[in-house]
Amino acid sequence: MALPRDLFIATTLQVVHCAHNKLSRIPDNLGDNLPELQELDLSHNYLILPFTTKKNEQLATFQLPCLQKLNLNNNKVTSLPSVKELALLRDLDISNNLLTLLPAGMDSLVNLTR
Repeated sequence: MALPRDLFIATTLQVVHCAHNKLSRIPDNLGDNLPELQELDLSHNYLILPFTTKKNEQLATFQLPCLQKLNLNNNKVTSLPSVKELALLRDLDISNNLLTLLPAGMDSLVNLTR
C-alpha cells in the first residue's frame, strides 16, 4: 500500500500523519510534491525495503527542506537515505527498525534535539 495520489494535490501541506496505515512504500518524489512539509509521521507501518529510487536502486536522499519532525519508528526499514539536506530537522525517531547504521549526514543536523 502507498500514500494516496490525491495527497499530492495539496502542495502547501505542512503536516502528514499516516501512522498505522499498512504503508509499504513512499514515493521517490515526496519532496517535489510536498515542498512545504514540516512534519511527517509514517510510524507503525510496513516500510520494509531500503529507501531507494526506482530508477537506479541507489539510496535516495530526503529532499524535504522544510521538514522539522520525522517519525519512522516501528517499521522494518533496513537503511535510510542521507539526511544532510534536512537542515531544519529537530525531531527524528527511527527506533524499532532493522537499521544497522545511522543515516549519512547525521552530523549536519545541528537543530536536532530528539
